[in-house]
Amino acid sequence: GSTFKLLNALVGLETGVVNENTRFSCNMGYRTGSFHMGCHQHPSPQDLRGSIQHSCNAYYANVFRNILDRKGDFYDNYNEWRDLIMQFGLGQKTNIDLPNELSGNVPSSEYYDRYYLHGRWHSLTVVSLAIGQGELGATPLQLANMTAALANEGFYKTPHLLKQIEDEPGTINTERHEIDIPQEFFKIVKDGMEMVVKAGTGRRSK
Repeated sequence: GSTFKLLNALVGLETGVVNENTRFSCNMGYRTGSFHMGCHQHPSPQDLRGSIQHSCNAYYANVFRNILDRKGDFYDNYNEWRDLIMQFGLGQKTNIDLPNELSGNVPSSEYYDRYYLHGRWHSLTVVSLAIGQGELGATPLQLANMTAALANEGFYKTPHLLKQIEDEPGTINTERHEIDIPQEFFKIVKDGMEMVVKAGTGRRSK
């Protein structure tokens, strides 16, 4: 759900459709034509850090649609978005040392072409992906990996389940996965994450 907004914040920064000061208004949600995506009451408009602090659905609907509708081919834009999302380990098995792991799902453009017919879908059709809903699927371990990548500011390591360490401490090597997004963008998102528990939607966890 809302944890996925953090990735759309990073992709929005990487593709240049927003910066840390970009503001979008929210009046209890995102509205265009007859479409309405609801949101809760919070101060508006918010910049990027504030959008994370208050978990604003309208902000990320705007970010996501701007990513897909920016200059260039729509399919190329969607595929670039999907590639960056999958760099966080979503939509694929982590290969943890446990049986029956699921891969989750980050829908491909081919999937939507089959479902809606080629060229008959657009950014509003799939805008639920902006807030981690719709056809998106993820396992708890994938979300933990994703959060590790945020904390590490651009990488995560393949997780493993260990019973015993036979070699010297510090000799365990796990595969490192780099994410093609600048470190400074992660710092902005981490600021917003800290604001969540200081004075945002997660303040009761403080």
